[in-house]
Amino acid sequence: MANLRPRHRFRIAVGEFLRKLYVELFFVIIVLLYGVFVLIQIAVDEATLADYKQIIDVTDITFGSMLLIEILLNVFAYGFEYLKNGWSLFDAIVIVVSFALSILAASGSSSRWLINVLRLRVVLRILRVLVVFERLKQRSQTMKLAHRHAITSPVEQVLRLLNELRFHPALKSSTRNDIDYAIDVIKNNRLYNVEVVAGGDVDDDTQQWLRGEILKVNDDDLVLTTDTADNAISPSAIGGRPSNSGIGANGTTMAFKRGTTMKELLPALDPASEAELQADFKYAREMIIQMVLATDMARHFEDVALFKANILPAPGEELAIKSLADKKLLLKMILHTSDVSNPAKERETMLRWTERVVEEFFLQGDMEKQLSLAVSPFMDRDTIVLKKMQVGFADFIVAPLFSVWAQIISDVQQVAYKTLLSNREFWFGLTDEFKPHNIKDAHRKIGS
Repeated sequence: MANLRPRHRFRIAVGEFLRKLYVELFFVIIVLLYGVFVLIQIAVDEATLADYKQIIDVTDITFGSMLLIEILLNVFAYGFEYLKNGWSLFDAIVIVVSFALSILAASGSSSRWLINVLRLRVVLRILRVLVVFERLKQRSQTMKLAHRHAITSPVEQVLRLLNELRFHPALKSSTRNDIDYAIDVIKNNRLYNVEVVAGGDVDDDTQQWLRGEILKVNDDDLVLTTDTADNAISPSAIGGRPSNSGIGANGTTMAFKRGTTMKELLPALDPASEAELQADFKYAREMIIQMVLATDMARHFEDVALFKANILPAPGEELAIKSLADKKLLLKMILHTSDVSNPAKERETMLRWTERVVEEFFLQGDMEKQLSLAVSPFMDRDTIVLKKMQVGFADFIVAPLFSVWAQIISDVQQVAYKTLLSNREFWFGLTDEFKPHNIKDAHRKIGS
């Protein structure tokens, strides 16, 4: 900006001034008062208007002057691109003509020509009401999007910038459509979706695969059976991993077991086996897959940012699920929140599962050492500082997610979020020498 000519720097400064919050609020108030003034003129009869002609003329010229100055400043800051927007051009014409007629009316001339021209003011009053409503709508959208929430992630920063640019006065309509598309793609997490376009260089086989082959219906080759698994099931663990208890995982394992006998009997017992449920099956399966994939911590920060941008209502508003994409995002975040919710559980339950998860981490770290691989963070039983691990997990992963839920559901605020903060303080109050084997002692103290 330092290399720009002084005139260009001044135009940029004027544009930034017009987009400031207090300037927006000032012109919103002016437009509101002007709308009330116009409605009064429409509602009152001509005789009454004649009695207060001087006051009306002065008020009309005052409001018209301020709105005319705003239009001139916008044209100076953004050039004639500002007037290429249909509503901006219509607004400018109505304001300029109304201001000119107000000057003529205040002159007090009694010529027949002027009287005939001033009759147009009745039509202009109606048009000005339409302009007032449209200006209020545009300004409220701009202010709502620009000042909704504090920015906490790169995704929110991008969406905020695009939304501000979306309502830029000098934006071309074609560019505005491109920005709308970009906002929709980012909000609905479709950045990497394959776009299926008929024709082109995509052959028929690829078209068929893209349209649904990846979600195969009742494919026996993809069914996992326990015959191929070498992990013994016991009440205490599966495959040597303490967190996978036999009680919790047995149902999951059995859900995938398809013995020959049951495979032959089930179709005859299924009343919906011949129903037209293929579309529902695909939708349900896709939804389940997306929900499970959302538990991947690699997607945590991106999904939380989308959750805040799409689902979290603005202050004073109620939660509204406006699209299927929002519904999917909400379901994904429900499962992901449950997956990382251990720090928000009651102290006794939290300690029990912390011990199991940490032991599973150590098993992975031991295997990585055996394979001469770099040990993953928090998985080396010789160097781990449990206090830092738990406090960091609560501060950077769980607390930001639960803070969003706390703004949506009051019960989360009153119970889970408070429990999370209490457990966080519990870990923070321990020393760095507190080791995983000390968890049992802490658990006993709670029990006693």
